[in-house]
Amino acid sequence: MSNSRKVLFFDIDGTLLYAKGSGRKAFQDAFFDTYKLSINIDHINFSGATDLGVINKLLIENNIKYTHQKINSFFDNLAKYLEFYLSKDPPVVLDGVQSFLENIQDFCIPSIITGNTRKCADIKLKASNLKIYFPFNGGYGDDSACRNEIAKIAIKRTERFSYGYLFGDTPKDILAAKSNGLISVAVATGKHDYDELLSYKPHYIINSFNEVEKILKDINK
Repeated sequence: MSNSRKVLFFDIDGTLLYAKGSGRKAFQDAFFDTYKLSINIDHINFSGATDLGVINKLLIENNIKYTHQKINSFFDNLAKYLEFYLSKDPPVVLDGVQSFLENIQDFCIPSIITGNTRKCADIKLKASNLKIYFPFNGGYGDDSACRNEIAKIAIKRTERFSYGYLFGDTPKDILAAKSNGLISVAVATGKHDYDELLSYKPHYIINSFNEVEKILKDINK
């Protein structure tokens, strides 16, 4: 990668696409398959969460011992069910996302910082026809339970770049950007509204990718 090119990191859910609850259904089914226990996960807030963080929380709540073997099995089941549900009801790509990703290809490197596992991230991007825009490894929800750490891992995997931006729809995305020296771009397309995101003082804030022209000028300097 060229030192002169910028890297744009993107969260997935609520930022690039809306998966219509498929992830929540897959999580519950995968938990039953792996741990043979039927649970209700309505109390889990997935906004800004990580898959590893959520499964850790559920194991503690249900007094189940953590083992790497079971976690790996759970993540395999999670990917299997997610692919099944998205094949029945594909995700919706949010307004302006695809045209923005097409416009930046010549002068930026797109990458991912997400709470999804790597397999689940790829499944969502493929199901929404966005995978073609993300040929490089990012940071994922099976790398760490902490989004700040996921961002750090993504940066390390990106080799060299002059500077980077992080687009996300939650306060945790803003905090992850700031803790890793990235320029934060809050996108008010998820569960957190414009004013709430603004209170975390991102470098930029937009209502959707249809407003991204004001950021493109700075990115393309």
